[in-house]
Amino acid sequence: MRLLAASLATATAVVVLPSVDQRLADTASARPLGPTSTTTKITWKRSGTATSPTTTTPSAPVPTTPTPSTPPPTTTVPATPTSIPTSATQTLTQSSAPPAGALFVATNGADTNPGTAAQPLATLAKALTRAQAGQTVVVRGGVYRQGIAGPVDTSLGTTWSTPAANVTIQGYPGETAWFDGTDAVSGWRADSSTRWSAPWSTPTFCGGRYYEKAVFTAQTMAGPCSHPDMLVPGTATGSPQMLFRNGVQLTEVDAASKVTANTFFYDHGARRLVVGADPAGQTMQAAKRAQALAIYNTTGLTIKNIGFRRYGSNEFTNATSGAVALNKVTGAVLDGVAFTQNAGGGLLGWQAKKLTVRHSFLSLNGFDGMLANGSRREALANPSAGIRDDVLVENSRLDGNNTDGFGPNCAASCASAGAKFTQMVGFTLRDNSFSHNGGNKAAGFWCDLACTEGRIYNNAFVSNAAEGLFYEVSDRGTIASNVMVGNGFAVKGSGLMVSAANTRIYNNTIAGNYNNVLIYDDTRVPGAQVGPDTANVVFANNVVTRGASGRPQVTFRAAQTKPSAFMKFFDYNTYHRPSGTATWWLNWEETAYVNGLYDYPAQLAKARSPLSTHDTYSTVSTDPYFVSASTSDYRLQSTSVAGASVALPSDIATMLHVSPTGAGRGALLPAEAATAAQPIVR
Repeated sequence: MRLLAASLATATAVVVLPSVDQRLADTASARPLGPTSTTTKITWKRSGTATSPTTTTPSAPVPTTPTPSTPPPTTTVPATPTSIPTSATQTLTQSSAPPAGALFVATNGADTNPGTAAQPLATLAKALTRAQAGQTVVVRGGVYRQGIAGPVDTSLGTTWSTPAANVTIQGYPGETAWFDGTDAVSGWRADSSTRWSAPWSTPTFCGGRYYEKAVFTAQTMAGPCSHPDMLVPGTATGSPQMLFRNGVQLTEVDAASKVTANTFFYDHGARRLVVGADPAGQTMQAAKRAQALAIYNTTGLTIKNIGFRRYGSNEFTNATSGAVALNKVTGAVLDGVAFTQNAGGGLLGWQAKKLTVRHSFLSLNGFDGMLANGSRREALANPSAGIRDDVLVENSRLDGNNTDGFGPNCAASCASAGAKFTQMVGFTLRDNSFSHNGGNKAAGFWCDLACTEGRIYNNAFVSNAAEGLFYEVSDRGTIASNVMVGNGFAVKGSGLMVSAANTRIYNNTIAGNYNNVLIYDDTRVPGAQVGPDTANVVFANNVVTRGASGRPQVTFRAAQTKPSAFMKFFDYNTYHRPSGTATWWLNWEETAYVNGLYDYPAQLAKARSPLSTHDTYSTVSTDPYFVSASTSDYRLQSTSVAGASVALPSDIATMLHVSPTGAGRGALLPAEAATAAQPIVR
C-alpha cells in the first residue's frame, strides 16, 4: 500500500468533546458468505457559567418528524463525559483484573498447556476452541504474530470460527497486547547494487484470491482486492502488501523501477519483495496475514483492551476487508480496542446486531476505520419480526484513515471514510472524533443506502478531505450538537451533507468548511437498498460560520423533490460571513443546478415566509459569537448574540441532557457536564 497520511503523533490536534455503498452481506445463505501538520484545536462547550444563555422560546409549534414504527432502544448517556483515547496504546492498558477460571494466552505459552496463568496457551485460536460459554480469555502483554492462516476456502473468503456464547477476550491490567499481521522477512539477496529482494507469499489476502489477478491493472467490480474505480493509476493504491523497516512503514510503489531507499515493490508474479536499501542489519517485517479474527454466528462476544495492527486487509467488499470481521454476531462489545495500520479496513461488521464499540481507537488504516452493513433487507423481508441493528459507537477515535488514498476518482464504489455504515436499522454515534480522514476523498462519517433511525450527537468532524458528516439516501436521522469544522477542501465537499427523509438537524456548530451545508434530493428508486426521497427535513438552532470564499453557506438542491417540499422547518439559525468573502448566503435550487441566490436570511423570509424569520446574520470582520474562532475555540460566548432558540423535541432534549426550552444555538453540553469535558490530543 502507498502511505499518504501523516502519523497522528505528528499531526497534533486537541479536541474537547462531551461525554461510526455497496458493502452488503449475504443474508440469504446460512453459511457465512460476504457480499460478492497543522495544529487544530476545537473547543466547543459553552463558556462562562454552566447554564445556557438566556433565550426566548417562540410560540410557534415545535417541528416534529414522524414517530418511528419501532421505538429506538433506551440508552443511558453518562452525566459526566468521558474522553476518547489519546492514542492506540492508551486503549490497551486499562483492562480489569482477570476473573477466576480464566484461560491465559502468553507469548511464552504452548497450545499443549492447560491454559492457566502458570501454564498459558500460545495462540488465541486455541483458546477460543477451549473457552466455554461465559469464560474469559486473558491475553498477556506482548506481540502476537497470529491470525487466520491459509489456505482459505475462497467461497467463504476467510476461515470463520464460532466461539461459545458470552466469551470475553481481554488484555492483562497494565500490559499491552498487540495482534500483529506481520512476520519477519528473511532470505534477502542482492539483485544489483541498488536492489535487494526476498521471497514472500500471501495466499490469504483478498479473500484467498490474491494471486488470481494483477493487483494494479486487472481488478474488476468482482475484485478480488479492490474496486477498479477506487484505484489511482500509477500508484500502489489497492495493494494489501505492507513492509516495515525497524518499525517504520515503507511506501509501496507499483513498479520495480520506482523503488528508492524508502519504498518497496511487490513482484506479484515472482512473489518477491523488492527494496532499494540494503536490508542487512535491519529488522524487516511484512504483512503475512489478511485478518486476525473472523467470527461468525455467536452471541455476547466481548473484546477488551486488545490491539490489532498491520494486517493485510483490503478495500474490496469481501470477508477480508477488515482486520477483524464480525458476521451475524449479536451483542458483541469492543471496549478499549485498537485497529491501526491495517492495509484496508480495521473493523468489519456484517449484520452484527447490538454491536457496541466504545473507548476505542480505529485510526490510521489504509481504508476505513470501520465498515458496517446492517439488516434492512432482512427487516423488510420479515416485517413482523422487529429486526433491528442498534449499533452503538461512543467515546472513540476514528481519525486519519484512508492512508492508502482510495477513491479520489471513484464512481460506483465510493466508500472512503473514518467509518461507513449501510443498510443500518437503528444506530447511535455519540462523543466520538471523526477527523483528519484523508487520501483526498474520505469523509468523517458516512451512512448510505437506506440507513434508518441514526442518532448522531456530540461528535467532532474536523478537517476531513470530503464531507464531515454525510447522511445519504436514508431516513429518520437525528443530527444534534455536533461540531463540523474545516471539512471538504480536498474535493469541494461539505461539513454537513444530507439527502434523507424525516431527518432532524438541531444545535450543530458548522464552521469553516468548503461548503458548510448541502441538503439535496437526487434521482433514486426507493427500495430495499435505497431510502425514500428527501422530505420533512428540520434545520434549527444551528450556528453556521465562515466557509470557502465565494461559496454559499447553505445550498438546497432539487431532483425528484424540491426544497420547497423537503424543507419542513428552516429557522432559528445563526450565520456569520465576514463582509467581502461571498456575495450570497444561500443557494436555493428549486430546479437542480439553477441558482436561486439569497444574500441574507431576511430576503428568504420575505420570499418564502415563514422560513428564516428568526435567523440572525452577521457580516462583521470579527466573529461575534464564539470565544475565539481565529484559534478554533468554538465555545459560544456567555454574552453571545446568536439569538433565541426554538424548543427542542423532547427526545432530543433528553438525549442531550438539556431542557427542551432555552437551549440556545450551536453545539452544547448539559449543564452538569459543562466543565468536565476532557482533551483529546492528536
